[in-house]
Amino acid sequence: MGRHSDGKSNFSLSANAIVVLVIVIALIAGLIWWFGFRQPAGDDTTAVAGGQDNAECLEGELSLPLAAEDDVDGQRLLAAWQDTDPVVRDHCVQPELVDDPAEAAAYIGTWPAYEAAGRSAAGSATVVDSLPVGVVATGDVDVSELAADELAYPVADHPAVAAAVAAELTADDDAAAALLDRDAELTLAQAQATGLYAAPQTATGEDATFTELGSLAVEAVALTPAGEVSEEQSRAAAEFVDYSAEQHSPTGDVLAVEKRLLAQATGEVDAQEDTTPQESTAEQSTAQETTPTEEPAPAPATPQPVTTLLLLDTSERITGRFDAVRDELAGVAAGLTDQGNTVAIWNYSSPINPGVQKGWRRNLTFTDDADAVANVLRQLGTGGVPQTRSAVVAAANTAADQARLADEPVRVLVVTTGTEADLSDEDFRQALGRAQSENVMIDVIHVGDAPVDQALADVADSSTTGIGSLRGAAGL
Repeated sequence: MGRHSDGKSNFSLSANAIVVLVIVIALIAGLIWWFGFRQPAGDDTTAVAGGQDNAECLEGELSLPLAAEDDVDGQRLLAAWQDTDPVVRDHCVQPELVDDPAEAAAYIGTWPAYEAAGRSAAGSATVVDSLPVGVVATGDVDVSELAADELAYPVADHPAVAAAVAAELTADDDAAAALLDRDAELTLAQAQATGLYAAPQTATGEDATFTELGSLAVEAVALTPAGEVSEEQSRAAAEFVDYSAEQHSPTGDVLAVEKRLLAQATGEVDAQEDTTPQESTAEQSTAQETTPTEEPAPAPATPQPVTTLLLLDTSERITGRFDAVRDELAGVAAGLTDQGNTVAIWNYSSPINPGVQKGWRRNLTFTDDADAVANVLRQLGTGGVPQTRSAVVAAANTAADQARLADEPVRVLVVTTGTEADLSDEDFRQALGRAQSENVMIDVIHVGDAPVDQALADVADSSTTGIGSLRGAAGL
């Protein structure tokens, strides 16, 4: 017998199946909403500026006022940190530039201008950027033929730039100091009117050419709370400084500004000179006269770690060994500072840039920051020939000044590949004799296959060969 139709499709779902399907769809939709569209707890929370949400900003927003030198790109540094959505102690930090260092929680610049505003540093200044500096000329001027005294130096409002360029273009610090004294009242605007002046690259005017001599280190430092600057803002400023230092990638030649020259440029030279009164020389002379038979103390059998000026040959000769030498010197700096000593670093070869008259360069003045030394070492390149003797004389003079000011021994640790004689043997011995003092030691490490400079070896306290000798020569 055939089956009779009831009018319903044989493929229809049962009521129970439909109910189950609806429940499954509802569950899936609920999960999608829960994980994809639900806001954090709270019925009216929204994202705050920079993508920080209120779950992170339990203490709300914190403005962070930062001041920067006019020629420094503070806005770029500020924006880079702001892009990380900084949160410090549950505050969502909103950095902003202000004009007055007196109102700032941190300062960015090439010299501590914040001190004139009555502010003090809350920590160490850290290198976060670099500022190219050199000579700006209008018209057809051959910078390589210029004498240093033909330039105008904007000491009044750019003291670090003026001091660095003057030091590069003169044969010694006394000549540089004389130029800074001559232009003590000169502003950048007044210097620009002369058509030939020292300046940062950012101050190159229209129809003018810029000849770079190197770069100044731009440092950032958190400032202590004062006025309307709170403890929380000072703490956030320290976070900004640390981040900016980590992001900095050093390039090019770094110029150091000798403290004495910066003091000259900022009108503080008298305070510097007062630390070495004339009476001390007379007292020493009297002591020598009253004890004519007293024998000097014997030199230690092995070198001892002391304040050290690292003088590094960066001529073409050292290229193949340069990375190994830099690594070893970074370790030496760390070892010396760990024991409470300060370290300075210079490099030398021969004049390369137009207008430069000397082959050595002061990269970093005496510091207890081994990371700063390593940072400078990473920036150095090689080129030119080793004019070692004139660099050693200049370094010995600076070491003697430091020894006198600090009343402590100073070592000049020379890493050299030899000498392209820029001074005769006799001239070298005479110049070095005037520079040396009983508190200055010269220790020489020769690297490479070129002949040893025998005149230098003869006057040195010690002279050895090989990179592996560096730590021992430094007293480590």
